[in-house]
Amino acid sequence: MHAVDGLPDARFVGFADTVNDFEIKSGQLALTKSQNELVRGYATRAVAEHTTEGQSLAKNRAEAGVTRT
Repeated sequence: MHAVDGLPDARFVGFADTVNDFEIKSGQLALTKSQNELVRGYATRAVAEHTTEGQSLAKNRAEAGVTRT
């Protein structure tokens, strides 16, 4: 894919936010449903990492002046 074929910035940011939110909610769900310590450990790390990534995306989006659609 060439850069000119990419999504407009706002659509890309919206897509990235949606995927990141899904990862956080999936990890939270795993924490409420699973008693397996390996699953819970992975879910805990996933929630923490994707929360940090979401904060970074929001900061970068604001600095670039891009709104989410």
